Amino acid sequence: MGDEMKSFIKNLGVFAFASLLTVPFLATVNIVAGRVLGPSEYGKYTLVMSIGQFLIIPMTLGMNTAIIKFTASEESKKKTVSTGFFSILCFTVIATIILSLTRDVWVDLFRIEQVVFSFALLYAIILASKQLSQSILRGLQAFRLQSFLEVFSAAITALVFFGYILLTPGRTFRVYILAIIVAFLITAIVSFWYKRQYISYRSIRFSVFTKMSHYGLYAILGGLSGFFLGNIDRIMINHYLDSHHVGIYAAYFSASMAIVGLGFQVFLNVFFPAVSKNIDRLAVLTKINRFFRIMMTPIIIFTFFLIWLIIFLFGAQYPTDFVFMGLFALNTGLFLIGNIKWWFIASIDTRGVRFTSSHSIVAALLNVTLNIILIRTIGLLGAIGATVISSTYLIVLSHYFFERKYVQP
Repeated sequence: MGDEMKSFIKNLGVFAFASLLTVPFLATVNIVAGRVLGPSEYGKYTLVMSIGQFLIIPMTLGMNTAIIKFTASEESKKKTVSTGFFSILCFTVIATIILSLTRDVWVDLFRIEQVVFSFALLYAIILASKQLSQSILRGLQAFRLQSFLEVFSAAITALVFFGYILLTPGRTFRVYILAIIVAFLITAIVSFWYKRQYISYRSIRFSVFTKMSHYGLYAILGGLSGFFLGNIDRIMINHYLDSHHVGIYAAYFSASMAIVGLGFQVFLNVFFPAVSKNIDRLAVLTKINRFFRIMMTPIIIFTFFLIWLIIFLFGAQYPTDFVFMGLFALNTGLFLIGNIKWWFIASIDTRGVRFTSSHSIVAALLNVTLNIILIRTIGLLGAIGATVISSTYLIVLSHYFFERKYVQP
């Protein structure tokens, strides 16, 4: 086993241990929130999270991904971190002003209440800070600190949420989203403080900004397509149905990603910085393919029964639908394969991120079209059906990319 693989496994183990500590906090909060808020308010919470994923795009403009890529692979780490930090800070201020001035346009477009948009904008600002801090830590390979902060963030979320529930009569989506915002803000501040030696306006370089923004340009396209692939279903459900149905759909989605999705995030925290270096990518690809050949079916079966259990815990307000469970379990398996290979391709160089960004746009358009058609005809089943088809499309494209031997830089 080479040094790179030993380091990868060691870092992965650190994140895995941290995840074992965070799962009880996050799973308990999410299930209790679903039960206490009910499908309608839980649906509004979901809309805040989904719309926030869209509003964050002009706040980061792909620079968070560029920070990971260039900090992990180049020597001038302070120049990269400082340039990325102050770029995102400026982007966030400008985007917040513009979005605030045009809020009525977005409220009408998303068909949401003013208060939902206000919280979505606030969430996007804090999320931009959290993603920036995570990018810096991942780029600097500070995996132990990031793992500790993930556990810390989960504990704060639980403390604020349950404190609010026990001490006040409020039972709206604000309770859950404010708990998350407080946790994200505190952990971002702590991250910046611990890595403050890498952040200085004197280290900003225009040449570094040009290189990072060129890479980030394609990451912007990836962010837009990611939003339309990963969040448009909930927004479309709200558009054609209502927030009550959004809440039911979100409960199944969160149940399907409760453990497997978290495991993917743990893996990605270590995987992307590792493969951004000069390594034997064909060997890595072989290991990925071998893993999914063995584990794909067990993952889907495990996820099916996990969804069944979690929906039961959500309560009688959330109906049990075995077809729904099967589609979400299948989508979880497809999500893992597609996203790991997609991030692998993006780690290669600008050519790789160009491929993922351009083809993700096609997949996003496909997903939007299918959601419009299928939700109007078969309701919630149409939303998850559209996601399954779009995920399959991405897997086919990634197979095409690797078959043409574009893996080597």
